This record gives sequence, C-alpha cells and structure tokens, in this order.
Amino acid sequence: MSRFSPSLGSQRTFGPQPVFPRQHLFIEDDETLSSMIAMGADMMTGESTLLEMSAYECIYGIPQSLLILLKESIEVIDEVNHHRMNNEGTSISEGLNLVCDDLEQNIMDWPLDERLHRYERSTNGISASIIYHQTRAFLNAPIIYFSQSIRLMIHQYLRQYAQAVLDSIEAIEQLKAETKILAAPLFWPAFMGATEAFEPRHQERFRLWYERVEVYGIEAVRTGIQVVHEVWRQGPTTNRQMHSGWRDVVERTGDYLLLT
Repeated sequence: MSRFSPSLGSQRTFGPQPVFPRQHLFIEDDETLSSMIAMGADMMTGESTLLEMSAYECIYGIPQSLLILLKESIEVIDEVNHHRMNNEGTSISEGLNLVCDDLEQNIMDWPLDERLHRYERSTNGISASIIYHQTRAFLNAPIIYFSQSIRLMIHQYLRQYAQAVLDSIEAIEQLKAETKILAAPLFWPAFMGATEAFEPRHQERFRLWYERVEVYGIEAVRTGIQVVHEVWRQGPTTNRQMHSGWRDVVERTGDYLLLT
C-alpha cells in the first residue's frame, strides 16, 4: 500500500496504491474497465504483469494513466514537503518548481471530456456511467490534493473541484442503488473533496453520502470521516503556511488513515 502521507517519511496516512513500477505498466489506448477485462481474457498466456494490472483496473474502475498521475503527485508532493521542512519556508527551488509546473499541466490537461465521449459510446450502460463518475471524482481529487499541497490555495479556489467530486460520488451511489449493485466506494476522492467543503449545503451532502455508504461496514479509519469533521469544526484557513488543514489535524492527533 503506497503512502498518502502528511509529510515526507510519515506512515500515518495511506491512500490508493498505484504500486507497479512505471516501466511495468501496460498503457493501452482504451483504458476503460471493460476493455481491460477483455484484454485480460484474451491474453491469458501473456505476462503476469498484464494480468495483475487487469485485476487492479477491475478493483478501482478507473484508467491506469490516472493512477500513474496520482503516484507522481504523491512523489512530488513528498519532495516539496521535504524541501519546505528543511528550508523552513514555502518557497521551493527553481528546478522543483518546474517539475511541479509540468505535473500541474498534466493533471489539468487530463482528457476527461474525451473519456466521457468514449463512455457514452459504450454499450456497457450502467457500468460505463459508474466508471465515468469514478474517473471524474478521481481526477478532481488530485487537483485538490496538488493545489492544497503545492500551491497552498484557499478553499474558495477549490470549491468547484470539491463540488465535482461530490456530484460524481453521489451519482455513483444512486446508480448502484437503482441497479442493486453492492460495491464499496473509494473513499480517497470523497475525503479530498470533503476537506474543502466549507459551505453548509455541501457539508450536509457529504454527511449524507458518508451515512449512505455506512452500509458497507468500512471502519472510520478507512473513510477519514473523523478527520473531515475536525477540519469542518476548525473552518477554512485564510492563510495556508506549509500545508492544508487536514494535514494539520492528522499531525496533531496522530491519526492513521487508510483511504482505500
């Protein structure tokens, strides 16, 4: 399980795990869940890495290129945190800033609209809709994560991304309810969106979502709800110094999060 840590070297917080070394990932043009299942069935004699990756795609239901982007974000953010702690300030070196700029562009340019058109043409119906919303939520979460950790942006600028996460995770649960699909959600996008939800109406919707998914019996450490409640209680920070409010909570309380 890979680190999604409040600071470099910390073992307190964990998140989704793009565990395969980049050179071992098979990047296929059509990275939808259905295509990866088909590829796995057609290539039973292929390398074990392909089969592992297919199973991983089935579990998360999102394109693998997005998982790679998350992995890169975690690594760069850890490096930035390390640099800032050593230099006791928010500025970073020119070289590291260029790395951040490139990563930010890759995140913001990720082709969500192209994916939507692809899923709309799919014959898989409900599955394609769920995968789209899962992908949309998962893309907006790294935008929030990067903006919190690298750009130190305040919540007014991140509200639209929290709203996008909320809309999609609600849509997924509604689709699952209508089709009687029982599958636990990914809590990481929900957690990231909720940590930037400071309008009462958004907080209430996140609360209702967390209550709705209690049926899956996932313990609080895996949902992050206790940290979210403390972030809401504290309210938004008006001048972020080193990192976001949820990191302050985790470091102060010593909580462990397993956001799977």
